[in-house]
Amino acid sequence: MSSVRIDGAKDDCRQARGVSFIDAWSGFPLHVASAAPSPGFALLCIGIMSVGIGANTAVFSAVNAVLLKPLPYREARRIVTLSNVVKSPALNALRS
Repeated sequence: MSSVRIDGAKDDCRQARGVSFIDAWSGFPLHVASAAPSPGFALLCIGIMSVGIGANTAVFSAVNAVLLKPLPYREARRIVTLSNVVKSPALNALRS
């Protein structure tokens, strides 16, 4: 009777503190054993995950280099873009 109360108290404590690293890895041997009968499927899943992680890393690296990092210039906020607009009758004739 007391072991039932202890097990219930253990469950309550585990739920209160959340999932720990040890609890997350406790099912690892079961997952490996269930993947053993179909190694092709397991390798396919691992390959797809690898490609997805690699693509995610590549996209983040490109976005980080182009958009997130500041420009490698001193006082980069002072950089401006200049453009020149030429209005001529010849261009207006081509547009219409």
